[in-house]
Amino acid sequence: MVWHDQRYRSYDIIFGARVSTAGVVQDPSGIRISTATNDQQYPAVAFGGGYYLVVWQDNRNSATTGFDIYGCEVNQAGQVVESDFPISTQANSQQYPGVCCAGDRALVAYHSVTGVVDGVNYGNTNRIWARLVPLARGDAGTDIIQRPVASYLLPSWKVTPVARVKNYGTEDLEGFDVRCYVRPGTYSSTKSVSSLAAGTTCIVEFDSLALDTGVFTVKCSTMLYADLHSGNDALTACFQGCTFINFSDLTDGGLTASPTGTWARGVPHAFWTWPPMDSFVWGDRVSGNYDNNENSILTSPVYEALQDNPAIAFQHSFRTESLVDGGNFFYSHDVDFATWDTLFPSSGLGYNGVVSAMGDSWGWSGNSSGWKQSVFTIPVAKDAQFKVRWRFASNGTNNNYPGWLIDEVAGISCDTVYHVDGPPFGPGSVIDTLSVWPNLVHGAGQLSYILLRNCNVTIKLYDATGRLAARVPTNGFKKGKNTARLDASRLSRGVYFVKLEGAGDISTTKVIIE
Repeated sequence: MVWHDQRYRSYDIIFGARVSTAGVVQDPSGIRISTATNDQQYPAVAFGGGYYLVVWQDNRNSATTGFDIYGCEVNQAGQVVESDFPISTQANSQQYPGVCCAGDRALVAYHSVTGVVDGVNYGNTNRIWARLVPLARGDAGTDIIQRPVASYLLPSWKVTPVARVKNYGTEDLEGFDVRCYVRPGTYSSTKSVSSLAAGTTCIVEFDSLALDTGVFTVKCSTMLYADLHSGNDALTACFQGCTFINFSDLTDGGLTASPTGTWARGVPHAFWTWPPMDSFVWGDRVSGNYDNNENSILTSPVYEALQDNPAIAFQHSFRTESLVDGGNFFYSHDVDFATWDTLFPSSGLGYNGVVSAMGDSWGWSGNSSGWKQSVFTIPVAKDAQFKVRWRFASNGTNNNYPGWLIDEVAGISCDTVYHVDGPPFGPGSVIDTLSVWPNLVHGAGQLSYILLRNCNVTIKLYDATGRLAARVPTNGFKKGKNTARLDASRLSRGVYFVKLEGAGDISTTKVIIE
């Protein structure tokens, strides 16, 4: 049973009560169904799909549309599960609703004095209208986005977006869609889930995503008809298409520590959560606790901007004395890299407080609860050179913790610039061999090269006119044999030249793309 009630103010509350088949009132004080402002009157109720649908004439929007029709759903325990949703809010007035239910849908009929409905002028201002309203039957939501997250190397890497969805309700679900899209861009993929038992999860794989350089947002949404709770339907995550990534397992990436002995590259102690991609990381400290009164810095090599406002992304994990010890991030782009400015994250994990050991500067401190990613936009123009650094500081209270770990330093629209102290190496002193297999490439091929010592290298592909056609991503900086994938799927047919550079040494080879 439902009614409008004046116990608190003038016709401003819709109440209801459950009555058993024996005529026993189970809610003697009534269930408060709607408490919106202005008048709510003339309620009606019907039962279907395991829920009561209560509808009423509502005056909350009297200044714009006059009377509207609103409704809510109440479960069999007498709890409002979806409250105060609009059913009809056309201009002028909708009044005196009635409702009936069949299965998981309800038909709401009402009297309307408006001549315009959904943009169509019907002339006669006294008509009976009706709308179908879905009844909530289940609760599907996105539990986690597994990928794309973090950084992906371009142009050869592609990724299949994957999400885990969950049935948060108490009823088994059948036949709903899950949609994934990436912005900026036009990527969109929708997949169907045929069934999902109550309280269980399933993995949904979407169409393959061709990556581009930049910072992107991926969103995954469940689209269950008549979903009970919309708040858990969608999740978003940040990821990047990168021009280089330094995985700490293969090389130090040209990073240097100051003073020596603070920041170090190695395998973290067992109390740390395992790194996201490899066993080696940079850390202060990799093992053990940091020192009192520490002021340590990890500095990058020189990077070059391939576009305006490039970005640096990295994974990190920290455990420090909260708001006392911690770290933050700087950049420099003057001629001798003598001036350093603090940067704030543009996406990912932001600074979580003011760190007293760094002179009350903003930074990270406390416990990151595992590995997180932060992305920083570097405010420099195309072709500018810059460096970045990570600074860690602690006070002298002996209340010390494991510190701060860094991994997977990635560049977005920037690249490394390798500098050699002293005279450059001559031909053949660093690069031993370079080859392509197969030489007639269709879709993708493999580059193989042997280095005589560890060094950063770049691989570029030029067409027959000498125009730069592509950069080939590589993490092969170590002495010995290395490989890189040559993605030719976006290139026109013809003759190309591969140019491998490292520490002043250059090697080239020809490849035909069909």
